[in-house]
Amino acid sequence: MRALAQRIMLSSGWNRRFVAFFGGAAGALAMAPLFFLPGLVITMVLATWLLDGAAQSPRANAGAAPSRGGWRMAFSDGWWLGFGYFVAGLWWLGAAFLVQADQFAWALPLGVVALPAGLALFTALGFVLARALWMPGAGRILALTTALTF
Repeated sequence: MRALAQRIMLSSGWNRRFVAFFGGAAGALAMAPLFFLPGLVITMVLATWLLDGAAQSPRANAGAAPSRGGWRMAFSDGWWLGFGYFVAGLWWLGAAFLVQADQFAWALPLGVVALPAGLALFTALGFVLARALWMPGAGRILALTTALTF
């Protein structure tokens, strides 16, 4: 488990975005109709590991502004995680646009992609706040839950 955590913390680029997106999508499994609660546990564990990586980011520890790179990484991780969560959780919204497809199909991308992208900004801001409150040990869980609640 420790090796997996290290691999996720040290990931970068599209691999990191992929982990965040599908980690967020796993959290949507906890909602109706599946109610698969371990999906939410997976999401929150991945969120913690991603923020651990953002807190230890080489970009976050180098240069004149030591925490700036870590905040950018936290924002990106939070956005991708939130985007995955909301895309998977709001899939049903697209069906409403197809009831009278001749009139409303043009709005399908707005409901299925644009709305989750906008809602993911809240998760991203929560990750940035969590990154600002981040501390080693169990206190980081409190930092993450407090930031996402706020």
